[in-house]
Amino acid sequence: MGPKLEAINVTVRYENPRTGVTTLALDRCSVGVQSGEFLAIVGPSGCGKTTFLYCLDGLLPLTEGRILLDGRPVVAPGRDMPDPVRIMPATARRPLRRPRIPGLATDRRDP
Repeated sequence: MGPKLEAINVTVRYENPRTGVTTLALDRCSVGVQSGEFLAIVGPSGCGKTTFLYCLDGLLPLTEGRILLDGRPVVAPGRDMPDPVRIMPATARRPLRRPRIPGLATDRRDP
């Protein structure tokens, strides 16, 4: 059985329409993630982390390469992607409340 999510030689170039200058954002990035695995993408600012995630989500077109989810090409955000609210832990769904500190005035909007 193949990877749950697979990026194969993903390349993204941006062209500045005003100047015509092309910037290489991702150069032949490949990764395979099996079901149940956890992937962390780390690197310095401007190295392409967000661009790569946008590509994985189908939000940004690739210049070259392909991305597969369950063996099917990712070309746009799909309805089969999980709803973030459903997969979030219940504790993360509760509204945050400011801590009450004795002796400090409270905001009237905070019950």
